[in-house]
Amino acid sequence: MSDLIERYAAAERAGRTRIPNLAIQAFGLEWWNTAGYPYRIESMDELWRYHDSMHDGRFERNLDLIGAATTVDVALCERAARIIYGFSGARFRFVSPGKDALSRALYQYRLLSTHLAATPRPWTVLETGPGSGYLGLLLGLDGHRYLAVEAAQAFFVYQSELWRHAFGADYDDGLRGTSDTRVRHVPWWSFNEEGLVLPPLHAVTANHALAEMHPLAIQRILWSLKRFGVSSSFLLAESLGKRHHSTREVVGHALAANISVHELGPDLYVMRSAARGSTATHEQHNSLRRAGLMWRIGRSVVAQIPALTPLALRVYRRTRRRARRLAKTEPRVAVNSQIRAVFDAYPETHTPDYRYQHGTW
Repeated sequence: MSDLIERYAAAERAGRTRIPNLAIQAFGLEWWNTAGYPYRIESMDELWRYHDSMHDGRFERNLDLIGAATTVDVALCERAARIIYGFSGARFRFVSPGKDALSRALYQYRLLSTHLAATPRPWTVLETGPGSGYLGLLLGLDGHRYLAVEAAQAFFVYQSELWRHAFGADYDDGLRGTSDTRVRHVPWWSFNEEGLVLPPLHAVTANHALAEMHPLAIQRILWSLKRFGVSSSFLLAESLGKRHHSTREVVGHALAANISVHELGPDLYVMRSAARGSTATHEQHNSLRRAGLMWRIGRSVVAQIPALTPLALRVYRRTRRRARRLAKTEPRVAVNSQIRAVFDAYPETHTPDYRYQHGTW
């Protein structure tokens, strides 16, 4: 039986003696304390509850978000599903490839890949709040360097056990100090210690998390982007999470830290350090919303004036042809057949939380 829970508790107690009160407050899981979600375990027998967690029943929606995938993406997802399935079979009373959380992680992986397409591989990515850890699994399997900051003890333990199963000696839990492994944890107290040292980061990602965090935690994450990020680095937020704090508040914290905010789609944000000497303002963010509104108005006007329709179509087709020329030449496949086939190879298994919600538990 692993002694990870005991080692984590001892390291956390020691770590809390080295950080200020505000750091402890910031990473105290404000929203989860409010909602009552269990984020600590006393025994490894509880670990099964965090398998394929936080995205219960979202598989079909995740396929819609992915849209299209490369053959490399499909192969990577298949490798990850096989590992998760084997891990669950070895540790729990059920076996599952983790299709709900893994398919969402694949969408997040593809978003990162798109924004890092011009960056030489391997990339160095820091994730805060990794959940079941499947994005880290995908990035590690793809050969990238991955660091994780997790403030929830139960998820830390789950991630650690999964990544050790997948990567062996190429994973380090960070409880005995840092190492130069491909995949490693940066415990939340280490992330808040004075003199924190991280490798140069190409990207930071915080998915379904920022609006649930204490404002000081958001500031600390943005601080790491500014201090350790390379010139082209960014923070990707695929959903801000439950709105314990409003979108306006989260954006305001970023702008106050001189971080520019770009809303790429519904609840999808990229944040970058503003150019030296410039000042990020709320006007930057509001202009994005106005631009989207003007585009919708323009489309409605074109629809009402038939004479403009041929011109609009020509512009649209020219833009689409150019986008295709710039796109990767790697063949893309229909997700609803290929990605679905990855999970159809395993028996249908819903998460315990999903079954509980739908009365089949």
